[in-house]
Amino acid sequence: MNSQSSPLFFTAIRASLREGITGRTVLHDVLAGIVVAIITLPLSVSQSIAMGLPPQYGLYTSIIGGAVAAIFGGCRFQVGGTSATFVILLTPIVAEFGPAGILVSSCCAGVVLLLFGLLRLGDLISFIPFSVILGFTMGLGISIMMHQSANFLGVKLVPQPDYLESFYQCTLQVNTLVLSDTTIGALTLILLFVIPQIHHWFPKSLVVLPLVTAISFAIHHFVPSWQPATIGSHFKSTINGTVTSGLPQDLPSLILPWVNSSGFSQLQCNFSTIHTLIKTSISVAILIAVETLMTAVFADRQTKTRHNPSGELVGFGLANLISPFFGGFCTGGTMIRTTSNIRAGGRTPIASLSHCTFLLIVILTLAPTINLLPLSTLAALLIWVGWNMCNFPVIGAFLRGAPNGDRALLFTCCGLTVAFNMVVAIVVGIILASVFFMQRMSSVSTVELLPSDQSGAVGEVSRGIDRFDIHGPLFFGSAQKSLEVIQPMKDGYAAIIDLSDVPFIDSTGIMLLQEAVERLHADNITVVISAIQSSTEFSLKKAQFLELHPYLRAFKSTEEAIDTLKRENVSNSANTRT
Repeated sequence: MNSQSSPLFFTAIRASLREGITGRTVLHDVLAGIVVAIITLPLSVSQSIAMGLPPQYGLYTSIIGGAVAAIFGGCRFQVGGTSATFVILLTPIVAEFGPAGILVSSCCAGVVLLLFGLLRLGDLISFIPFSVILGFTMGLGISIMMHQSANFLGVKLVPQPDYLESFYQCTLQVNTLVLSDTTIGALTLILLFVIPQIHHWFPKSLVVLPLVTAISFAIHHFVPSWQPATIGSHFKSTINGTVTSGLPQDLPSLILPWVNSSGFSQLQCNFSTIHTLIKTSISVAILIAVETLMTAVFADRQTKTRHNPSGELVGFGLANLISPFFGGFCTGGTMIRTTSNIRAGGRTPIASLSHCTFLLIVILTLAPTINLLPLSTLAALLIWVGWNMCNFPVIGAFLRGAPNGDRALLFTCCGLTVAFNMVVAIVVGIILASVFFMQRMSSVSTVELLPSDQSGAVGEVSRGIDRFDIHGPLFFGSAQKSLEVIQPMKDGYAAIIDLSDVPFIDSTGIMLLQEAVERLHADNITVVISAIQSSTEFSLKKAQFLELHPYLRAFKSTEEAIDTLKRENVSNSANTRT
């Protein structure tokens, strides 16, 4: 069943049921889900805090969004949740519109993803060049590291809508850094880089974060002034009229994303607000689609399976549409969750559902412990994630073997991501990649002239008959340069345009071929075309090419065209003598 006819809903579950789900499979999936939940718990909390949101938003996202994506999605190994790549895009929305802005943007992004899936656009991910993906991923990693500088140093800043402005303000106020925050953040970062990998699926963060938190409390015991900001001291939430510090022990509840706890709208319904949120929603949807489908492709390679890309977009579209009604925001597939799931033995969507269930249990039982985590520790964790996103070893290997154009493309996309945003980087990257592609393809199509006094591949060409053999596709990137060769030759009375080696022709190629034919005809040369491939013939018929040029004839083979022109020339010569 191909991707154009396969179902778009429950595709991962369908595939799992077809293979068969045994008790052993369920056990492995449940254990894998718990492992993934343990790994991503601090990331969900830290990414929510990095956007300026209370920590429960990130956990609600992973719980609700991850469950919906697992049920409706198209990749059985994918585990959805928060992603560090959303931080740069969504932080300005939180700063300008508050939590309602990010929740409404997530809903709209879900609608866009649903449209992508229903229109079966999932396969388009293959058209984004690897250099563009590497470039904007590196740019996002650098942006995340810059964005977390203030929390890492303990510098108190007025929230800025632009992370570059925040970074600039942080450099101006670096003398106000808090020693306890900076020290704890630096210790966390050093340990994350220094501690060797404990197990191929066991995360360093599960060792480093508790260890650093314990060290911080030990120092505070002996030095009372040592008080780095923690989740519990920094955030407050109002639950049923009661103010709760840090992460509340509360289940996700049904809400209206645009309405506050008092029942009033949190967003002004004006053109500026709508315009900003729509732009953000489209950007978020593209980012989710790219990252999620890239992760799904990687999962396919690891497991020798095949996901349904459009079904995956539908699943994550529904996840982003539903999650904000329970306090969650943008949900995407991430490499760290999915690869951890595969390594831990997950094989069906049950693993993702187990991950969501375990996070829910954590909220209800371990919230007071999570509230002890220092904010600078979580900032250091995100800086470490941003460094790993840059993937310098892969980029180094890529640069050593890549053409100069691809190298320039990578650094251009990286710079545009840092200076503007990911969508600008991808759009410009694809445009530049297309230009480079057309430049390379312009040399693929050639026209070989076999004058009347030379022999052709199919036999001797009679004097006065010029043959133009076209090699390669005729499209807007190559036709101009190729077809300029077709010109009237001296002493020629006929010309054959051989299309036997033209597998494809687009509208630009048809127009330029038409100009070449008319150029020859204007010089009183008999023009014929020969050996047209079926795909090229279909395009010419659709454009009514022969009907628009009644003097033009088409032959099935070049030999037939040569024989016919020779006979006609002999006959015309005899008639002239008579």
